[in-house]
Amino acid sequence: MLKRVTEADGKTVKKLFALYEESMQDLRPNFETDEAMKTAYTEFLADFLAHEGQLVLVEEQQGTWISGLRAIEMEKGHWFLEAVETPPAYRQKGYGKILLQHTLAFLQEKGMTQVTCTIHRNNIPSIRLHTSCGFCETKEPPVNCWGEEEPSCRLYRFVPSGR
Repeated sequence: MLKRVTEADGKTVKKLFALYEESMQDLRPNFETDEAMKTAYTEFLADFLAHEGQLVLVEEQQGTWISGLRAIEMEKGHWFLEAVETPPAYRQKGYGKILLQHTLAFLQEKGMTQVTCTIHRNNIPSIRLHTSCGFCETKEPPVNCWGEEEPSCRLYRFVPSGR
């Protein structure tokens, strides 16, 4: 079931840290302590959630968050997905696809006209996941929603049928 994260409380941060454990380990060298990293993430999350067009969505199964992402509305109807992740224990079980399908349906209800994302050109599992949900690689520069070019990535776009 798709769930929208709306608070940056201790319980939520703990669940997101578990969901994003791999990514958090990659970020760990940037912080002096685990507590400093958790504090910085809590502040980031609170600020992120305070903006109307910024969402954290998770796929939940029996109370466990098994896949998640962030969605940012760049302009009316145009969304950008980032931080799409499924922990290793839940991979190859279709949860990432369920998350993307539920997210696309949710965003269509909000008037979405297109969704873009950047995917590292060597991340074959993510490319397969996104293309299986209707995303297509574009020839456009891989610029994220923050205006930063990501040269090692490719830009993918989903446009609902009938658009």
